[in-house]
Amino acid sequence: MFADLDDSLDMTHYISLDHPMLSSANCEMLTHNPDEDLISRQLHNDKIWEIHETRLILDNLVEGDRFIDVGANIGYYTLLASIKTGNTGCVYAFEPDPLNFSLLEKNIKLNKRENVETFNVALTANEGDTRLYLCEDNKGDHRNYPSDDDRQSIQIKAATADRMLEHCAGINFIKIDTQGAETSVIKGFQKTLQANRSQLKMIIEFWPWGLRKNNSSCFELMGYLETLDLPMHIIDHVQGGIYSSSRNVIIDWMTETDNTPDNQGFINLFIGDVKT
Repeated sequence: MFADLDDSLDMTHYISLDHPMLSSANCEMLTHNPDEDLISRQLHNDKIWEIHETRLILDNLVEGDRFIDVGANIGYYTLLASIKTGNTGCVYAFEPDPLNFSLLEKNIKLNKRENVETFNVALTANEGDTRLYLCEDNKGDHRNYPSDDDRQSIQIKAATADRMLEHCAGINFIKIDTQGAETSVIKGFQKTLQANRSQLKMIIEFWPWGLRKNNSSCFELMGYLETLDLPMHIIDHVQGGIYSSSRNVIIDWMTETDNTPDNQGFINLFIGDVKT
């Protein structure tokens, strides 16, 4: 659902994403001021964001797929998925922050994408209002729990994925990056995940420190993911690429990380059959 936007867009922080990896999904973006936001700065400098996750999403989406972007920010993955899935596919993008959401919708308009539905809500385990705690210099690090750095907060709408997506059948790919709220997101996603597990692929952030701050744990999140009974892979940011992993390997990493309270290490998991 597109908001009513002015005919002319503010092009002050415009960037063309012409990185070679994006040749199959070239797009343009409007960003926050790159001097004031980490993601915007990297997009302007590198013309790409999260190179390994980007490659996996591009390689594992085809024409006609349905893609869910949870924590869509200003629309980077939303745009890539919209282009890859084409006119017969669709993208559902969820972003709770009003400033990010405004740029998300402007970027959809800028790229003339017509297969995207946007929702200015946070996906959680419950319906209603909640608080979003804002990060000034990284608008991809807003959190739905109080932080140690005295952040300002705003009231936002929250909803479950099961209600928001009850009309959407045949979901192929879900990306979840919600800064420690992943367990809450997954709790509200249970019916949808089980209904689509036969063809489902998912990239999800696994951040023990953030999960603890949000009154959950990496072990609780793992318990929900295990009910899907799908292959698990670790996205390797050090060596580059992706490798299949057993539950025990991930549990060992979680235990080691959890035993060091100040350790803010994270991994991204790819759930499902992967094409590399």
